[in-house]
Amino acid sequence: MSREQERIRRKLESNPVVECNEVRNRYCPDLFCDFADTKDPRNQSYIEYSNDELQKVLQKQVYGLIRSKAFYDARFQKKWLVIVDGTQIYSGKRKLNDGCLERHYNKGTEEETVNYHCDVLEAKIVLGESLIVSIASEFIENNGEDAERQKNMSEEKQKAFKRLPVILLADSLYASEPVMDICRDNKWEFIIRYKTGSIPSITEEYEKIPGKEM
Repeated sequence: MSREQERIRRKLESNPVVECNEVRNRYCPDLFCDFADTKDPRNQSYIEYSNDELQKVLQKQVYGLIRSKAFYDARFQKKWLVIVDGTQIYSGKRKLNDGCLERHYNKGTEEETVNYHCDVLEAKIVLGESLIVSIASEFIENNGEDAERQKNMSEEKQKAFKRLPVILLADSLYASEPVMDICRDNKWEFIIRYKTGSIPSITEEYEKIPGKEM
């Protein structure tokens, strides 16, 4: 953590509301104006609506933080670390919508129960040891039409930070050739945790490396 970041942390502890406003004014001066300029896509007859406009505001503010150079110490080899992972935001017996994912217990028996859950695939940029900010979110839906979205951010989200020098961090769920191809196509470096059995071909290649035990 840099001296500037440490100073901000200490001031936040003394008067969080005032200091948060000062931080916003310094690093995100257009935040409230951007919120005011967002379009409301809601049809008044429905309760569901898109959050794409808010995502654009979020991305703009994050890029402002990046351009300020205040968080350059968080980079690794002059590249930004971006974590891709899934987050569960709901789990329960009530089905919220048709996009809910399902887990069946004791399937095919009289005791069968269903648990519904909503998951979000997120890309988060590391701006410091204790500061990780979301830059793109995509709901994982059980509609059978976009299975690839469950492992990859949508093309729109990829373009949002395509020019950013990135090292992608992901767990073994993303240890697949399609994910690696996306990284290569966008010229992203990547570090993906490998779990035995994820990709048998990788295990075979590793076992053939001479002197790997040295």
